[in-house]
Amino acid sequence: SVAVTAGGSSSGGSDTPAGGMMEAQDPTVKDNDRLQDKMLASDGAIGLPSKGEYHCLVIPVQFTGTTLSAAQLAKLEKAFNGTAADTGWESVASYYRTASCGNLDLTFDIQAPFVPAHDTAYYKSYSGTITVDGEAYQSDGSEQLLLEALAYYESRLDLTIYDTNGDSCIDAVYLIYSAPVEYDADDSFYWAYVTTTVADTTYDGVYPYYYLFAGFDFMDEDTAGGTEIYGTYPNLNINASTYIHETGHLLGLDDYYDTDDSKGSGEGLGGAAMMDNTVGELDSYSRIMLGWITPTIVSADGDFTLTPTAENGGVLLLMLDFDGSYFSEYLLIDLYANTGLNRLHSQGRNSLLYEGAAYGIRIYHISSSIKNPYGNEDYWSYTDYNNSTTDISLIRLVEADGEKKFASGNGYATKDDLWQSGDVFSAVWPTYTRNDGKTLNFDLTFSAVSADSATLSVTFRT
Repeated sequence: SVAVTAGGSSSGGSDTPAGGMMEAQDPTVKDNDRLQDKMLASDGAIGLPSKGEYHCLVIPVQFTGTTLSAAQLAKLEKAFNGTAADTGWESVASYYRTASCGNLDLTFDIQAPFVPAHDTAYYKSYSGTITVDGEAYQSDGSEQLLLEALAYYESRLDLTIYDTNGDSCIDAVYLIYSAPVEYDADDSFYWAYVTTTVADTTYDGVYPYYYLFAGFDFMDEDTAGGTEIYGTYPNLNINASTYIHETGHLLGLDDYYDTDDSKGSGEGLGGAAMMDNTVGELDSYSRIMLGWITPTIVSADGDFTLTPTAENGGVLLLMLDFDGSYFSEYLLIDLYANTGLNRLHSQGRNSLLYEGAAYGIRIYHISSSIKNPYGNEDYWSYTDYNNSTTDISLIRLVEADGEKKFASGNGYATKDDLWQSGDVFSAVWPTYTRNDGKTLNFDLTFSAVSADSATLSVTFRT
């Protein structure tokens, strides 16, 4: 999860026509900025840069009364820097090397444990304030731990090496605590999340900003002899998926699951994505926003071939309400396969990746405008829309079975949500509209879909 507070609202994409047909649009990308470009321009700093080869700061937190053994620290090293053989799937570093097409190469510096002055109960109940420019901000135990740890390491490390983009902020601090994760608590403090600090104290001349707070216990989820969440995965030795998901937040990405059932559209990805239910690959929208891939914009009739995104296959962009930037409304089309980064979580008896389906076409409806960044108090999202509180979803799967809200899967995506050979978009969604009610001016026909490639035709209507 990510600490959140903002968003936007409107009426969502529909299958009921209300505003005529879409007009032809200019397919030229006039603004090639991605998410971190926009955030850096408006905020003056970001968390982890999405491109480059650099080191990240990881601090094991050993509370009074607990001990972190050499074996636990070695396990943490493998979770962050290890190989497929070490973990049985991926480490944080190997996952992002693959997901980024080699654009992001992280090395995690695991420090000697930091021993706080107080016990776990003290930080759980801690409530303080940090005053910046005469204004008081509430501070919790994780932020207090962050500042104590940086004060401790300031004389022991050169913290300036962890500001790799020169924005005067440490890119990110990973606080991995020894306390038991509170799986059964309604309002957990010892859980996993990413947030920021407002503290204006510098350490070695750089400010703290983004930080991650998560426990050692997450490495044991769904491993043999570990904590069962969805069922044990074959040959999984160390589970790094929680750290991988939270690293997505350090890069600037939202949660794509619904954090508030009482608000919003209730439509999203049905659990089938890393930034949703902590499974599988990073979705194509996120990879575009981080500058790792560039989609092919389709503006004329044609036949197109896709290969699986698990092997860094291509992505098509179909304009809906396109303003010449990636911060607008469009469809993304890619080919899912249960290989590569999807391999682990497509297995097991409770697969959250389309019930373990081998392959299929995905269609995402993207609504990523930034007319009012951080403009809603309910959810702290840079984009106007999110997948929790707004009536339009930031990113949602257009289901091949014609349903909304994943009704047949009790909220989870199923194999029937993937498009297959012979499917025709208009046959399933005859009056599909963009957010303003205008019907589509194109149709899609999927002539051949397999685990290795997919061929589809795009036909525009006049």
